[in-house]
Amino acid sequence: MMMAVNLTNSITQDFDTDVFAATEPLVLVAFWSPEDDPSRAIIRFTHHISYTFKKRIRVVMIDAHEHPDLVTRFDIGSLPTFLLIANGQSLDRITTLDPMVLGTVLKQALYAISDTYIH
Repeated sequence: MMMAVNLTNSITQDFDTDVFAATEPLVLVAFWSPEDDPSRAIIRFTHHISYTFKKRIRVVMIDAHEHPDLVTRFDIGSLPTFLLIANGQSLDRITTLDPMVLGTVLKQALYAISDTYIH
């Protein structure tokens, strides 16, 4: 199994540092719950993203049941939900579980915030 390079299980008090002070140009925040089957399905995907896009995308996992304040703060209505954040600004909200769609959205976001297309 590949090692997650820049995957963080964040807690409320560390969230702003984990997300808004990240050294990676793009942050993927994944709101999920271990009790929710669709949410558990994203675990392999988030590990893959953190490994494949190391130094370009930080993945921050938020257990929605343990951190309802963050769910409220970001108006999360369903799980799993992904937020894309760059330079402290929200770029996109994604609720699909389709890895092809998620991969495409991530590549497009990286392209949009950089001068060079990243494969």
